[in-house]
Amino acid sequence: MEKAKKMLKIASDIKSKKRFFSPFIYAGDTVEKIMIDVILALLPAILVSIFLCGIKSLLLILISVISTVLTEKIITAVFFKKEKNSIKDFSAVVTGIIFSLTLPVFVPYYFAIFGGACAVIFGKMLYGGLGKNLYNPAVVGKFFVLIFFEKVFLKFKFSNTNFQILDLRLFRNFFDSSFTRFLDSLILSRSNSIGTFSGMALIFGGIYLVIKKRISPSTPLSFFLSSIILSFFVPEISKIPIGEILLVGIFMVADMPTTPVFLIGKIYFGMMLALVSSILLSQKVQNEVLFYAIIILNSFTLLINKVLRPVTFGKNLKIEAIKQFLQLIVLTFLIVAATIILINLYNFGLFKYLIYGYSIIMIITAFIFLKND
Repeated sequence: MEKAKKMLKIASDIKSKKRFFSPFIYAGDTVEKIMIDVILALLPAILVSIFLCGIKSLLLILISVISTVLTEKIITAVFFKKEKNSIKDFSAVVTGIIFSLTLPVFVPYYFAIFGGACAVIFGKMLYGGLGKNLYNPAVVGKFFVLIFFEKVFLKFKFSNTNFQILDLRLFRNFFDSSFTRFLDSLILSRSNSIGTFSGMALIFGGIYLVIKKRISPSTPLSFFLSSIILSFFVPEISKIPIGEILLVGIFMVADMPTTPVFLIGKIYFGMMLALVSSILLSQKVQNEVLFYAIIILNSFTLLINKVLRPVTFGKNLKIEAIKQFLQLIVLTFLIVAATIILINLYNFGLFKYLIYGYSIIMIITAFIFLKND
């Protein structure tokens, strides 16, 4: 009887997805729990945004979330009928929130609708759903808005920071220095998007995610430290709003499906993100430079995982270390080469055609796979 009860318990756990892999390793976490924690981590930034921008900010976030959820629901119902409950994992909600937090406050609401839908379609579902995507969906949505509505986007991007409260002098009232000015800017500062007014709110969210073990601090910290070091050589880095650096570093760079798995890969990813950003800035690529950098690094995530995976037990450690080092040099060269290519595409106004081509290829590929199924 006792053995039968244990078998029933195992069967129940498998059905409720508390056990995933044989021989029935316990996994208390679920996608839903992880996504809810990410939403909770984003709440401080959301509340600051609503406090500063009012109903406009709230509506942008809600419309974006509705767009991502409805788009995923429709595509799942039509093309992925076996997974009708995919929206219950809250991943579409997280994508909608993060995407909306990258938008200027005064943009038209159709930006949130269009970008949210594109984030889900071209950043997630055409790859087969959650965990299979190559690029961060929120970044994909941002680029679709930027490419299709570039003039409108840039018009509103630089017209949303006229809030008197942003000239905060909390620490400077005691002692005026570059450090106290930095501390004040962490609490509140001018920004080009609704989710990046308060770096402190984003830091609190990041600490929460680290405590809950939802993200590894390795990638964000390597990105932040590398950015600080490179700012001495490329001063333009310091012109990027601190909130934007923190939003990207905490909630995009640490995205599970689109960033490396292994520790050394995570550190390398953060370092290269800072390096690519500095190269782009040094060549006068200024608008959304961090998002360009993420797109480039996401393209190499699978290769980074392959090159910087731990050495397999039984192999000669020294030989494998040398091979890994040589492969790392080649990989770094490829990333820098890709950055230079993007710079030229940007300077000649051709980057938008890369996005058009990406859209067409993704649609054709998805159509072929669906037809074969």
